[in-house]
Amino acid sequence: METDAIITACAMTYFGISSLDMPVDEVIPPHILNGSDDEKRLWYHRHVKSMVLKYVMNKESEIFHSMVEGVQQHNRPKSRDIYNCRVCNKEYRYKKAMENHETKKHDYNVHKDESSTDTSEETEKSKSLQLQANIYALCTPQEAHRLMWNRTVNVKGQKGKNISLDLRLEHLNHILKEMLRNLGPNLNEVTAARASHSLMRIEKFLKSVDEEVGRHQPSGHHVIAKWESDFKELVNQFHIKGIFINSFKFLHEGREYDKFPKFDRNVYSSSSV
Repeated sequence: METDAIITACAMTYFGISSLDMPVDEVIPPHILNGSDDEKRLWYHRHVKSMVLKYVMNKESEIFHSMVEGVQQHNRPKSRDIYNCRVCNKEYRYKKAMENHETKKHDYNVHKDESSTDTSEETEKSKSLQLQANIYALCTPQEAHRLMWNRTVNVKGQKGKNISLDLRLEHLNHILKEMLRNLGPNLNEVTAARASHSLMRIEKFLKSVDEEVGRHQPSGHHVIAKWESDFKELVNQFHIKGIFINSFKFLHEGREYDKFPKFDRNVYSSSSV
């Protein structure tokens, strides 16, 4: 409920809404209200993107733009690098050749500075940064669109019924566990492998049987009760306090975690760019 209240207060600040009782037609243009579903969806997505960039990703968006510029600059033709020996100043076109020369001719010790602090957290941040680079700079528009949106699957064949691939995998795991549990004393490595290999066909068979006998599966949607009075009170408090006015200062200046002072909010702060 708190998250919904914060999002609502953010939308009120963004659209200039004074209270929750303001009529809808004073916020949404008439041609959008009377338009098609596609027009409403495009209008909604455009404003949601603008809200996220303004109130959530204001600093990260600057990083993305600088990253795109850096990649473009890196792809520009550049002059060949020249490596000079640190003893006799002899020129080499390749760094490895220079290092071999220094070791053989001058007995110069080349110490490679290899950091061993590559933690899993830094690896995840680097992967996240690589994903953003692929989407905004490296991939073609078609590849970037596929990379960004190929995260869901639709098993019901209806609009708005997409679920995440991770959730779909959990559903399949649930069916497999039920199959293994029903094997009882016959459970062994061979029967478990046979069950996992036939998982998709078993699921399809069970669905066809349910359709024939008219059995409806529960949707699995979790309904969270909202206390309307508490929700409105939170929204009003957030809106009155103006937490999204001059949000950059609110989120980045003069605010820090009590237990982690000087905690950097930027998720890419420790990434090697």
